Amino acid sequence: MTNEGLQQSKTEHDGAPQPNHPPRISVTNAPREWGIPAQAEKDKQRQEVASKVVDYIAGNERFMDQDIRVTFAEKGASSLVSIIETPKEKVVLKITLDKRQGEREFLEVWKREGVAVPDILEGGLIDNEYPFTLMEFIDAKTLDANHTYDELVQGEAYVELGKTLRIMHRPIAEGYGAFVDGHGEFGTFTDYLQESKYVKDRTAYVEENHVLDDTHGSLAIAKDVLTAHVGMNPQSSYCHGDFDACNIFDTKPLTVFDPGMFINNGYLDLGLAIAIALTQRNDAAAAEQLIEGYFGDGQYDAAALHAAILFNSYFKLAGAHERRVGDEARRDQQIERVRKYLIQKRHLLTA
Repeated sequence: MTNEGLQQSKTEHDGAPQPNHPPRISVTNAPREWGIPAQAEKDKQRQEVASKVVDYIAGNERFMDQDIRVTFAEKGASSLVSIIETPKEKVVLKITLDKRQGEREFLEVWKREGVAVPDILEGGLIDNEYPFTLMEFIDAKTLDANHTYDELVQGEAYVELGKTLRIMHRPIAEGYGAFVDGHGEFGTFTDYLQESKYVKDRTAYVEENHVLDDTHGSLAIAKDVLTAHVGMNPQSSYCHGDFDACNIFDTKPLTVFDPGMFINNGYLDLGLAIAIALTQRNDAAAAEQLIEGYFGDGQYDAAALHAAILFNSYFKLAGAHERRVGDEARRDQQIERVRKYLIQKRHLLTA
């Protein structure tokens, strides 16, 4: 995207049309490089997409004739996030590297349910290739930046997170799996389990690298339990896919952002949130609070929930194991915490 053909005229007080002038853009830093083999392709892609940020700003009427400062955010494994500051405002531009669309739809669905999310200003494709979302800048730190995980547990923050996630799962979605063209990639849950390349690849990685095995619980049984559960509860929901303190701003009420954009049964999203929480602490307090907040005093299917935790542990631990290089001690601790929990609770699969 360039300035050519995009500059328009504006009328001054005297009525004479004057050309818009392009913005004066300064970039304060380079995009973060993870510097590990598992992120090598994303690192390269992130550098290539960075130039498109400048082109987008230069060609956007919103930023014409202003001094613009661009700062690339430190976070974002699958996206390039930049903070754009002007004399009038501060906004966030997020470009999705894996080219998945749907962030605007997910945030707006949750907003209609009363969940606090950043306001979306613009959305679309850059160079007809990379999905982007221009959104409100939230002037707050994330929960994990403001508090340790121990502090979050002591303050029962995960109870509130569980309540929030339950609200996010209220709207009815269509299909299962990655969000494609307004619905899940697969028509049935069985198709998702059997045909999803992501499920196949992550499962194969965990098995080949002996990250998990049947001593932690049978994945085959977990899939059967989940299939039966979904058969009795066929409603699919808009799932965050990475619901954790790192993706929630510490505001009142809490502000949810950065959805992974999956469609699935709500138990699957809760199971992933629990698996993520388990990597952060040596006990299950956060997991127990998430369950308490999500279900309240209501009954729930304990076997299906644990099946969801085991199933999602394959995805979470595959990523942790891939990123071990240079961070082995911390990643190994994360993996061991989840293993310990799975062994303690594996009886729930056949209860």
